[in-house]
Amino acid sequence: MQYPTRVSPVDHNDLSPRQAEQVAKMGDLGKPDASLLMRTLLNFPEFLRAIGRTATRVTETSNLPTRLYQLACMRTVWLCDSEYLWARHRVECLEIGITDEELYEVAIGPKSTKLEGLDKLIVEAIDEMHNMHYLTDEQWSGFDQFGHNAVMDLMTTYGFYTTMAATVNTMGVPLDEGFSGYSDELKALKA
Repeated sequence: MQYPTRVSPVDHNDLSPRQAEQVAKMGDLGKPDASLLMRTLLNFPEFLRAIGRTATRVTETSNLPTRLYQLACMRTVWLCDSEYLWARHRVECLEIGITDEELYEVAIGPKSTKLEGLDKLIVEAIDEMHNMHYLTDEQWSGFDQFGHNAVMDLMTTYGFYTTMAATVNTMGVPLDEGFSGYSDELKALKA
């Protein structure tokens, strides 16, 4: 679902000193051609600064394998109904070999009969955190093979994308040009 737009992207020709300082730290993410989300978040430089370390941990240094991280992200943004984040991360998923068919099963969630192994484990774990706000022993121990930080990275990923989904949805960030929202199949599932 696309929510009403409430906050527009910043005008890079009219940055406040604090925004300019933040842009300088963001590299490509701070450029005028960055995603609508990043350009909109520049309205809130202190928020960007505060989430920076968490974003780095979640996206770059997590103990979760890339596939599991992306599936955790996608299940979280599906549960939070963030079509913008779904569209952005769908592209990343496709780049690493996760198919639209697999993403549809992630959207179905634990009731999917096609999810198996670690894919099923990650989806069930995200649902537990979303619905019960903790992990059972079964889910907790399922991530032991990835090191002692993996469960914390899973929880951080869930918390980060819950926050980002609420932010994107509340601000009403529209889809970036060239990105597809929910497919007709996903819209039917959402309904």
